[in-house]
Amino acid sequence: MANLESNVKAIIAKQFKVPVDELTTDADLTNGLAVGGLGRPQILTALQERFDIYITDEDTDGFTTIQDVIDYVATRLWWYAI
Repeated sequence: MANLESNVKAIIAKQFKVPVDELTTDADLTNGLAVGGLGRPQILTALQERFDIYITDEDTDGFTTIQDVIDYVATRLWWYAI
């Protein structure tokens, strides 16, 4: 999972222009990183392009922490469980 974690963190860090090493899996996306209406679409697009998955707006309602995003992406990657 470490590789998936580092990929997700890298995407979030790039979108918010923060160092990856400052992000923790329990970082609060809604308050700590202020992922609001403007930031969310960029993160979703980047995740969808990187992992070739589709993420609905409804699914993102459950994204509170970076770990929530990692867990969600992991469930969409059938090959990751092999």
